[in-house]
Amino acid sequence: GASIFLLHGPPGCGKTLTAEAIAELLRKPLYIVTAGDLGITASEVEKTLGSVLELCQTWDALVLIDEADVFLEARSSTEIQRNALVCVMLRLLEYYSGCLFLSSNRAGKSIDAAIASRITVMLGYPSLNVDGRGKVWKNLIELVPAQPLDPTTKEVPARIANNPRKASKYRVNFTTEDYQSLAEAYQLNGRQIKNSIVLARALARERGSPLSMSILQRAVTAVAGEDVEVPSN
Repeated sequence: GASIFLLHGPPGCGKTLTAEAIAELLRKPLYIVTAGDLGITASEVEKTLGSVLELCQTWDALVLIDEADVFLEARSSTEIQRNALVCVMLRLLEYYSGCLFLSSNRAGKSIDAAIASRITVMLGYPSLNVDGRGKVWKNLIELVPAQPLDPTTKEVPARIANNPRKASKYRVNFTTEDYQSLAEAYQLNGRQIKNSIVLARALARERGSPLSMSILQRAVTAVAGEDVEVPSN
C-alpha cells in the first residue's frame, strides 16, 4: 500500500526540506508539485494528479504535493467544489501504492477525517525558536566563504580588499554572538532567512564589499518588512 506522510506546520519550518532529505537518503527522485499546478476543478485535478502519480510509480519516485491545504480541509455542506476536490484526492490515494508527502500550513486536527484515515504518519513542525533560528543563520551564512587572511599580516590581502568584484564573493567573520543577535532580533522563518541572505549577497555585489552584518540587516528589513526592528550596532 501507499506510504502517505502529512507534514504540517507554519511556512519556512522545514517541511519541503524533510521530503528532499528523505528522497536523497533513499536515492530516489522527488517530484514536487503545488496544489495550484494541479488545476482548480475536480476534473482538472483528477487528470493532472492522476498523471503525476502514474509517472512517479513508473519512475519509483517520491511525490510531494506542496500547499495541499485545499485537498485536506474538512468537508462542509456549503463548499461543493472544495468537497469535490477532497473526494478526488481520496479516490486517487485509494489506488496509489507509492510514497507521497502532503505539505500543509494547517493543523493536523482540521484535516478531513477520511483523508486523515489514509495518512500513514503525521509530522507536526513548530515555528523556529531562537536557538533554531541561530542555527539556520549560521549554517546558511557559512556557505559563503570567509575572507582569506594573509598568514603574515593576518589581514585581507590587498588584491582582494581593493578589488570590489573579488571582495563581494566573501563574508566578514561572524561570531557566535552575531548569530545569536540575528536570531533574537528577527523572528523569521527558515525561508525568510534564506531570502535575506540571497538579497544581502546581491547588495554586497552591488557595493563591491564582503557580506557583513550591516548589509544583512538592510536585507532583512526588505524581506520581512519595515516593522522589523533593526539592532543599533
